[in-house]
Amino acid sequence: MDASPFALLSPELRNIIWEYTTTSSYAITFSNKAIFPPLTSTCRQIRSETLEMYLSLTIFNAHLDDGPVQPLLAWLTAIGPKQCLLLHELNVWDLHMLNITLLGSQASAQALKEGSTDGKPYLLRSVNLEVFYRNRWLDELVLVLQTMDLELARLCVIGSNERFVRETSRFAIVPSAELDRIDLEFELQREGSKLDVFGDRVC
Repeated sequence: MDASPFALLSPELRNIIWEYTTTSSYAITFSNKAIFPPLTSTCRQIRSETLEMYLSLTIFNAHLDDGPVQPLLAWLTAIGPKQCLLLHELNVWDLHMLNITLLGSQASAQALKEGSTDGKPYLLRSVNLEVFYRNRWLDELVLVLQTMDLELARLCVIGSNERFVRETSRFAIVPSAELDRIDLEFELQREGSKLDVFGDRVC
């Protein structure tokens, strides 16, 4: 791109153009076709400028349809830990039903700031072994993320009477180094408010 007049534009102007060309009002569905826009394959500089923006602005849908989870795990491994943390929203569907939603760092921070759709505040809680018994492939996902020094933390909603915590189907992808802090903050909040945890899933 160095020889192109486009390279003379300031990075700020290029980012406006990249955002316009990579943003879609429709969710992107995983298939046998490439899910990245052609723009990311033009040259290294354009790829480096557009790929992160694309991941941080796009809603992805992965339809397992009772099939293997390996294609999704392979894709997460291929994009790597840095890009996983940039993901805006990844909805994982199983037999035409929304199973879980994965959020990257910025999207998770935004969700914690805004709260749930009905105005309830969120808490983060690390995923424990109990969740494996309720999901046939979530353990595989956790193990793959752990190979990249990443973990899952579930977004929980504080109930209307501020005594109950309800687990949601939304999960934050977080660096492994942050897990102890997340657990500590959850327990402090739970003990301070005398919260009970329920496994009912709400979106």
